[in-house]
Amino acid sequence: MPKKKGQNKKGINQAFSDFTLNDCANAPKPVTRVKKTVTTETAISELSWDQIDEDDLDVIEETDADGAKSLVFKKKRNHSRSETEDVANRPGHIYPEIIWYLISWYIKPEDVGSFARINKATYAITKRESFWRSFYKRYCRYHLNLPERLCLENNNKLYGLRQRVIRALYYTYNVFIMRVIQQAVHDSQPHMLVKRRCINVWYCKGSTHWSVYFKFKKMQPKQRVEMNKAIDFIEELSRIDANPDEDTQVLQVICQNFYQIPPLMGMTLSSVKVVLSQGFRHRRLHLGFNSGYHNVSKDILPEVSVVLDTVINIYVCFATEGMIRCGFTPNEIYSCTGLPTVVKPEISAKCKITVNQCDQMTCIFKEAGWMTGGKVDKKKLKEHFDEFKREFPEWSAAVAKLKNSCIDSELLPQGVYLNCPAYDVMHCALTSFIQNTPASKWDMEHGTGCTYSRQFAASCPLCPSDCFALLVPTGSCNACLTLPRAS
Repeated sequence: MPKKKGQNKKGINQAFSDFTLNDCANAPKPVTRVKKTVTTETAISELSWDQIDEDDLDVIEETDADGAKSLVFKKKRNHSRSETEDVANRPGHIYPEIIWYLISWYIKPEDVGSFARINKATYAITKRESFWRSFYKRYCRYHLNLPERLCLENNNKLYGLRQRVIRALYYTYNVFIMRVIQQAVHDSQPHMLVKRRCINVWYCKGSTHWSVYFKFKKMQPKQRVEMNKAIDFIEELSRIDANPDEDTQVLQVICQNFYQIPPLMGMTLSSVKVVLSQGFRHRRLHLGFNSGYHNVSKDILPEVSVVLDTVINIYVCFATEGMIRCGFTPNEIYSCTGLPTVVKPEISAKCKITVNQCDQMTCIFKEAGWMTGGKVDKKKLKEHFDEFKREFPEWSAAVAKLKNSCIDSELLPQGVYLNCPAYDVMHCALTSFIQNTPASKWDMEHGTGCTYSRQFAASCPLCPSDCFALLVPTGSCNACLTLPRAS
């Protein structure tokens, strides 16, 4: 049907009524043509002052291309309806908070994020202590695989409660355990740790290999600014959602041999290179570290280089996963092994009042006849442990290891005492007994409460507590050379 003459004249006038120079020549982007469907409102400046409603307009100062300033009326956005009115007009029902609280007792751990996004009430529930303790009671309480440091039965601390419960779930909840196994296969890319700061290094000794752990933290610019702000200590202790390990990842390197790592605390990982080692049976890992955060570039040589050869596997994981961290020996480890008495009680009673452990061990060796002229009588000591093996045949493997490592070999100082052979032999013997405890002793006598101690004994060296002091004599503490001196 043909259009009538002058039918669209009004629309054209409206479309170009407010067309200015800023819409074409002074436009930030090139303009080809104005669409026919675009219409503009009648210029407000054409209206007289008595036709303008003050409630619908804002007075805004504008500056044109020549620098001249002018006051312009612009239409306000429609905020007539308040937010509460919008919510009230929406379809649906508003349930009381107690309903959501009761539902939270049936939420699965992997659905916490979806539950918190329903509304403000559900988000507030996830910030409560009872919410996270309910997860612990349902999935973690009295679990055999749960380490003692994550047990909350007698722990009422609020700080970091959510983090501890999530850590515990990675030990006990099957969905999270399978997630860790799957991520370990796909996320073993150490290159993504570049520009992260190294905050800790530790070792674990396995049956046939060594595991080296590097803990890295991602430093954000906002975090560096917030570190200078004052923190309310009392308020910080009540934070359930606190997570000291936020933005932290652990690089686990499993090697066939042990490699000494230089001090790396506070240094930034600048380069990572993985190549085949000699013989093509293993891999070789090269790690470069620099002291500054901005000194990370291909053109800048690393200040410290770490080379790990005979690498079997490389894993990149979060710090929430189940790893045994070596350090202070747990006190429960001595009672969990069910170790029989090696020294007669009457001899121990004679040497009870001594200045230190070195004097006590020296007194015991002299009273038992295992030391003559300041030196250990290896023959008599072997005869004593042979008699011990006949009396307790289940400890034969531990005695064989003890005789080979502690008696036949020349021992370096095991603790902080530089010239105390009696202490060195006794500490080495104790380590051999604990690390070679029969499985029947762990399971039959103290199996249910000593899971963590058993894992510690299988993975870590037994380091004397004095070796964790800030100052130790040079050449001492050879029993724990795989651990940092001050931690």
